[in-house]
Amino acid sequence: MTGSSDALFDYIAAELAKFVAQEGSDFKQSPGRQRELGFTFSFPVMKSSIASGTLLRWTKGFSIDDMVGQDVVAELAKAMERQGLDMRIVALVNDTVGTLAGGRYNNNDVDASVILGTGSNAA
Repeated sequence: MTGSSDALFDYIAAELAKFVAQEGSDFKQSPGRQRELGFTFSFPVMKSSIASGTLLRWTKGFSIDDMVGQDVVAELAKAMERQGLDMRIVALVNDTVGTLAGGRYNNNDVDASVILGTGSNAA
């Protein structure tokens, strides 16, 4: 994938907005409370906090030069604001950690996750 960081993150935010608009009433946020989002990003980043990280390089066929060296969470937050999404990104994780967290959330017996795709990793 080539293009601009705005195009990529605007696409992600637009799809997220569609999902939020279609979710059932069980997942509606209480009035006055901002929705929190965990962001799974499957590319090498240098994390500076739990919810920020600078893209080191693209892999997996992506090549968006204006994004390298930028904070991926900040870029997604700007795109979500452009979409009118009132959400706060509280965690940035890679796909393996995201899979482990999701599995553990659904089943307390989950102890590990493995990713086998364009790369491989385990947590």
